[in-house]
Formats: sequence, structure tokens, C-alpha cells
Amino acid sequence: MEKCGLDALGVTHGGALVEERAYLEKRKALYGLCPFEGQDLEERLDPGKIYPGTRTVLVFAINTRTEDPDLKPGQGLLSSISRTLDYHRVLKEAGGKLKEALALEEEAPILVDSHPLMERAFAQRADLGYVGKNCQLIHKVYGTYLALGLLLTREEFPPDDPNLEEGCGACQACLRACPGKALKGKGEMDPFSCLSYLSQAKERTEEEEKKLAYRLYGCDLCQKVCPKNQQVPLSRGKILVKGGLYREDIASLSNRNFKRTFGQLAGAWRGKKQWMRNFDYIEDYWKTNREP
Repeated sequence: MEKCGLDALGVTHGGALVEERAYLEKRKALYGLCPFEGQDLEERLDPGKIYPGTRTVLVFAINTRTEDPDLKPGQGLLSSISRTLDYHRVLKEAGGKLKEALALEEEAPILVDSHPLMERAFAQRADLGYVGKNCQLIHKVYGTYLALGLLLTREEFPPDDPNLEEGCGACQACLRACPGKALKGKGEMDPFSCLSYLSQAKERTEEEEKKLAYRLYGCDLCQKVCPKNQQVPLSRGKILVKGGLYREDIASLSNRNFKRTFGQLAGAWRGKKQWMRNFDYIEDYWKTNREP
């Protein structure tokens, strides 16, 4: 695992998820599905719809926790996962090494984000943790700071038995802290109220932009307050952005130079235009606030 550059690895069978269907149907009915996720429920649940004949799902992960910078007035904050080298790139490379090490079939797909399957549910079934009240996977060592990838194969491996005895208990820290009130309890959330989603959205209300405050991309608040995250070690990944960013850091860059400078960050996928739009509400925030 470490030779492949991974921090966690779990194995589960290739059958479809069962209990998660009701969860997806309920969320679709109450809030709708986020445009960044798959819309076909069968493809969300069944690896065989993505790769026919799947017998095993390997769930692999890297730690993404970085040290929070001290923001200065006027700066925008990137979430922890977007201060290091793009996890998509890192995970795909690690997944390729894992695939080679296990001598899997050439066509076995390596999936990171741009696919419909419910990564966290498969990670839970592969004994990498449990899905908490914050709707994130909570690992015993890395808490919620894991970026996940899936490797589907027609080879059969003995699955890990999930231990779901641990849980959040009576803790409601994330529910109280969520600025967008996206977390509803009992593992439910409104994805369109999540500030991470809103920081990437093209359409927002004035009230939603006020809630975004100083956040340039993403939101880590539910992770920061989670008791399971207090002892999580820092990522081994290369830190590309150590502090906050000013509008001037990007305003003079052409689109090409923006990609050259920030294109290795996960949060840059929306491009320079989105970041410039986000600085409008960031500057409004700093006009009336001295600290985040």
C-alpha cells in the first residue's frame, strides 16, 4: 500500500449497494441531486453498470489534511484538499501502481470523482470507516480527511468485513457548525446549501454569498469541528499553496497563466473566472470583518 503512495486501502465485493437506494431516493425527492454527481441511481449503486463483470471493488485513499493558514484581511481561503497537488492526479497515479502491483486486467477502471458510484458507501462496506452525521466517511486514523478512489476488477479478492459499531453517538458538532445548514442529521444533507458546492456554483443568491464569507473554494468547517479529526496527521502530499490568496494574485494572469500557476490544484477546475467572481463576496466580507 505505501509503495503505491496510499494511506488506506479496503476491499469489498462487486455487488450493488442495497440500503443506499432508499437514501438516494429520499434525497432526490427532498432536494434533488447535485449536478456534480451521477443522476442515474442504478449507476450510483451498481459497479457492474460501470464495468460489467465486476467481482471486487478496491477502495484506496490518501490523506488530505493540511495545516490551516492564518488569513490576512483581503485574502480568500482554499479548502484543505485544494492546497496540495490535485488529488485526482495523485489518486489515479497511485491507483495505477496498485493495479500493476496486483497484476489486474488491463481494462480494469480506476475511478476518481468523475464517475457516478457512491465512493463513501463502498468505502464503508470495505471497512475504511463509517459515514457520519456530516455525510462524510470517518476513518479511525484520518477522520474525514481522505480522498477516495475506486478500482474495479473482475478478479476476486476476499472482502474486508465492515465494522459499523463505532459512530458519532450524540455528537452534533457538525450540524451546529454548518454555515449553510446543509446537514440535516441522520446522515441527510441538502447538497445545494453546502458552501463547498456554492463556492463552485455559477448561480447564487446574495444571502448565499454572504455565507461564503472568505471562502475562495470549498468549506472545511464541519471537518474542523469534528472530534474525530483532532488528532489526524498532516498529509504527506506536496503543499502548493501555504497561505491565503489575494485577488491581485490572479487578476493579472491570463487564463493560460492561471492554469500554469494554479492548474495543479483541485479547486482550480472552474477556472480563473469563477475565482474572480468569488473575490467579489470575499472583498465584501473583509470590509466589515477583521478576522475569519
